Amino acid sequence: MIHYQKTNRTLWFIIALLTIVASVNGLIFPEIYQPFVKPAQLPGLVSQDLMSLIAALALFLFSFFSRSIDARKLVIAVGILGYLFYAYGIYVIEQFYTVWYFLYMGIFGLSFYTIFTGILAIDSSLWINIRVSHKVHIISAIFLLLIPFIFYPLWIMQIVPLIRESQRAGVFYSIYILDLCFILPAMIVIAIMSLKNRGWAILFQPALLFWGGMLLFSVALGGFIHWIQEHTINMKETTFYFVLSMVFLRLTVMYFRKLQFND
Repeated sequence: MIHYQKTNRTLWFIIALLTIVASVNGLIFPEIYQPFVKPAQLPGLVSQDLMSLIAALALFLFSFFSRSIDARKLVIAVGILGYLFYAYGIYVIEQFYTVWYFLYMGIFGLSFYTIFTGILAIDSSLWINIRVSHKVHIISAIFLLLIPFIFYPLWIMQIVPLIRESQRAGVFYSIYILDLCFILPAMIVIAIMSLKNRGWAILFQPALLFWGGMLLFSVALGGFIHWIQEHTINMKETTFYFVLSMVFLRLTVMYFRKLQFND
């Protein structure tokens, strides 16, 4: 059973509307980002706004047309909220002081707290009765652990020279903060707890898989947009993010197909 359905749908509706306004303006007027990033980084912001718009439309449909929220819809919504928290956290932390800056702050803050309203809305009986295919469960946990295994060393190797030289990171330093403080620890905790058959972790594992797939695909999409606009592309990096995003999204679909709630 899912509690506080009206509250969650209302919050989803507000976040969706705010995101639609912010992302559409970013897509129509990408020049608003020019004072804050290099020209080569602009395609990445365009792809992020496009993914944010798609995410917001999905969240809007959940909030407006769903008469009731089941566990699967809630998990997908939490994954979308995680993506929006990350995407607009970048804009807020990086000090993208466009005319929509306070809107970015609203999406960033509301997304964070709405994730918890969604988690608290789940009846404890679901933790006991949830089941998923053992094979899909193990593979999903391994891939969740794979992301920290890749990005912890990568980000640490980039930060250590800055510490040695007492320097600040350039643009997109927010990724270090969001990844190292929020996202990568969440992936480790959820993966380990799901392997210990904790019901709450089993349920929210696909939320992180979905979030990861969206974010990785956004990065890959930025590479393709850069190719279209500038006729240059880092093929290895773009292919890596694209393939990894497809794996995560495929695992999300497989997980939901095998997810069961026994009486």
